[in-house]
Amino acid sequence: MTAEEVDRALPLLTALADLYLDTDPMLAVPGIARVIVDGGYTLDAVEAMLRRDVRPAFYANLLLVAGEWAGWSPEFVRERVLATSERRVGRFLAGGDRFFPRAAWAAIVAEVARLRGER
Repeated sequence: MTAEEVDRALPLLTALADLYLDTDPMLAVPGIARVIVDGGYTLDAVEAMLRRDVRPAFYANLLLVAGEWAGWSPEFVRERVLATSERRVGRFLAGGDRFFPRAAWAAIVAEVARLRGER
């Protein structure tokens, strides 16, 4: 992502980064779904950002014995996503589901559908 793209998507990127906190990722589902709906994002675009930009930047937190659990500031998310996008992402992260929060993603998709149905 370019710096301009990151700046436009920063609320969403920050919300998605919560899936990689050392907490239950299901806790982040309602907030992420709300950001998706309010921002008018498509689920395909969000999934691509999650896989391509957020996961490579934050998956390592899941490997720490006592990882970050309180959350990251938008400024930290911006810098981390930009720094990660400048590096070559490992092949194991480019595809597949390694470190992809499958259950939380399914819940996000369902919650977005519910929210969009209410409008």
